[in-house]
Amino acid sequence: MSVNLIFSKNLRLLCKGRGSISQVAGDLGISRVQMNRILNGESFPKPGLLNRICDMFDVDGRILLQPLADVRQSASGNLPNNKAAQNALDFAMFGNDFVVGQEIAHLLPDGLFLSIRKTEGTDDYFSVVMAQMKSIDGKRVIKGYLPPGEGMRRRDLGPFRLREFRGIGLTTAKGIVVLWSSLQPTLTLGATFYSFRYFASNRLLPGYRVVFTDKTMAELKLAPMVLEPIEPAHKAILSAGRLVGVRRGDELPQKYMTYFNNPAEAWID
Repeated sequence: MSVNLIFSKNLRLLCKGRGSISQVAGDLGISRVQMNRILNGESFPKPGLLNRICDMFDVDGRILLQPLADVRQSASGNLPNNKAAQNALDFAMFGNDFVVGQEIAHLLPDGLFLSIRKTEGTDDYFSVVMAQMKSIDGKRVIKGYLPPGEGMRRRDLGPFRLREFRGIGLTTAKGIVVLWSSLQPTLTLGATFYSFRYFASNRLLPGYRVVFTDKTMAELKLAPMVLEPIEPAHKAILSAGRLVGVRRGDELPQKYMTYFNNPAEAWID
């Protein structure tokens, strides 16, 4: 099935729970005729419209490539506005606002990103994730889904929502720190640092992550990471989407492997 037909089928399913097609088209800022062409697989949305669709239905760019049942976020309800938690954060940060805002939007624009890291216990395989960056109340947040492990079949996977992660960006002198967690913090909670030093030459944000577990210091390892904004173009999004999953190093473009083969170079001024 072509990308246009996969996307149009997914969009039809999404629209069923949101009123009439005319209403959805109006909410997206397009005409009914244009909406019908997309739903019939005759047309493909431009990047700006694709982002609006993802935001409206709370999905990500995988709706271009996968059935909706594999992509759709499980309804988790709205999180409460916890003023006590905000007061505690203000106390811990000495009243400073370290949360990333629009000031570095050129490095972290709204849209899709590829996040790549070495898998634990091996240098041969890499976990490739497509994540979405956006703003909530002017703060930069990120959301994505961890891919299944190498050799795992679909029926081996647990509830899809357990592979979802969300994070918020904090500014540092030389980069950003993303504090992230899964829907159940006892399952996954960690932090990733990304440096700005490498970005000017190849648009990559190299870094490393740590997962907060009960491992000893001898067992704990920093995992090299790379974050790359995906160009908001049909071809670039599809190309990135095909990389998602667990990949061997020889399946990844050389620009990523140059960093992973010698990550120390990314920290040279």
